[in-house]
Amino acid sequence: MKLPRIILTVLLMGSMQLVAQELPVVIPEAVNLNTVQLLHIDRVVNEAIEKEEIPGAVVAIVRDNQIGYLKAFGYKQTYPYKENMSINTIFDLASCTKPVATPISTFILVERGYLSLQDPISIYLPEFGSWKDEDEEVLITINDLLAHTSGLPAYAPVSKLKENPLLPLPEVLKEYIAHCDLTYKPRSDMKYSCLNYITLQHIIETISGQTLSQFTKDNIYQPLKLKDTGFLPNDNLLARIAPTQVINDSILLQGVVHDPLARELNFGNSGNAGLFSSAKDVAVLVNLFLNEGRSIETRILSPASIQKMSSLPFSFESFGRGLGWDISSPFANNQGDLLNGDTFGHTGYTGTSIVIDPKSKLGLIILTNSVHPYDQGKVVRLRRIIANIVAASIDTANNQGYLEHYSKRMKEFNVNDKITSKSIVMLGDSQTENGGDWGKLLGKKNVINRGIIGDNTNGVINRLDEIIKGAPKQVVLTIGINDISQGLNNESLIENVNQIIERIQEESPKTTIHLQSVLPINEKKSWYRLMRGKKDIIIEYNTMLKELALSKGITFINSYPIFTTESDNQLREELTNDGLHLNQYGYKLWSNFLKEYIK
Repeated sequence: MKLPRIILTVLLMGSMQLVAQELPVVIPEAVNLNTVQLLHIDRVVNEAIEKEEIPGAVVAIVRDNQIGYLKAFGYKQTYPYKENMSINTIFDLASCTKPVATPISTFILVERGYLSLQDPISIYLPEFGSWKDEDEEVLITINDLLAHTSGLPAYAPVSKLKENPLLPLPEVLKEYIAHCDLTYKPRSDMKYSCLNYITLQHIIETISGQTLSQFTKDNIYQPLKLKDTGFLPNDNLLARIAPTQVINDSILLQGVVHDPLARELNFGNSGNAGLFSSAKDVAVLVNLFLNEGRSIETRILSPASIQKMSSLPFSFESFGRGLGWDISSPFANNQGDLLNGDTFGHTGYTGTSIVIDPKSKLGLIILTNSVHPYDQGKVVRLRRIIANIVAASIDTANNQGYLEHYSKRMKEFNVNDKITSKSIVMLGDSQTENGGDWGKLLGKKNVINRGIIGDNTNGVINRLDEIIKGAPKQVVLTIGINDISQGLNNESLIENVNQIIERIQEESPKTTIHLQSVLPINEKKSWYRLMRGKKDIIIEYNTMLKELALSKGITFINSYPIFTTESDNQLREELTNDGLHLNQYGYKLWSNFLKEYIK
């Protein structure tokens, strides 16, 4: 029954020829989401942190093969010391392991012809019996395991099974599952059970001749080029992993699975829990289900399998569980109230959540460490609220021209003008991009333009990785005018700018940051309706930027006064053609002013 290793290798090599990549991170508007609406996520998550319901979180939204929102909040850990959360933090996914590891592996074997969903599990595990009463005998099938209709108990008595084992503990667990009493007749009911997925694990391992950990690595995560995803994470990832619970009064779980059954009996290689991953990696896995089994260039499953996994099985409709995903059971509360009826998802005990709405082509990932440090967190209501906020953010407006430009710029960044430790990066929106060759303007080498027309603070947050990994010499940040036009309040703006500064300081500490004031506008001459009446808001925002720069120990460049009229703080008419953007005379004035700061 084992899958011949030579066949497995050939299949794997075939899939590896297609080189995948991370989903690009873009601003919400690039995937038709509303930035202002998504600000409510900031509010509710920060409130949850203040109430100590969660230490921190990372929230990501996937749409159109891109990540349209990616943000970290609060703390990766609070015990024994506080450490800030990062978008690159790795989490114990807990039961979110189930849909993105075990069922995918099962369907890979189905597609390759090594098992059928209708097969009795006794074909592969002869020691597993059937349900019997006086009148009939009913076999448990692969379908039953996937949909939680097997009748197996929800869990196993961990402490009892550890007493004087005659076999290795994983085998002890396997023997327990094979011979325990079923709680109901298979297919007569649905009861969520971790034992279903551990049984699936053993079937996968029996057929493939590999551990579940190795099979998923070879056939899912490695072909997708996922760097942060897997069971039993390596020591080199430990510093990025969010700790979970303090157990036995002193042991902080970090890098080992929180679930006792998976940790103590299955040693971290377990079909029910044990997968570790980051938001960016989970986004790639979510994209498989939004893109018919393909993520970027790499196909893992067929569209038929994706459809089967995310649909209610025939005759199981009333139970609400799909073949791996929760669709409409009483536990599907993380979907909120506003997403479409064909939405599916899963949650994890550590505070993780995945929601996928195929109709809107949207995936929502919420990763928290709510069990840290003493398993007293609260996430159920928070998950619902965030799902509602995201559903309400979906915008049907057609921004095609803008989207094409944004995509073009991001591609240019990946190809041209690579950032190095000698680079001076001009980072911002249209004011920055329209400056063109800043090296020529400033009379300096190694000046790189990282401005994008229409960008905002969230957009800069989302694309910081490309800048930080180059560890530039200097960054000149000018951002916020588009946020103001979109109605964001200054407090939220400052919070976003603060996050930008902190990430650069933490991840590229040798980079000098210059924080620049937003430039004035000319409301009398402005072509832009959304900017009218915003003059005083800009002045207040600049004042807050100055205070932020002082608190962070960085340079504040106040360019605002050099562009304004003395009488009414308007952008001087001779420096602009549209009341917002600078002309050549404006850029000459600006660059000459900046030369005093950029050495």
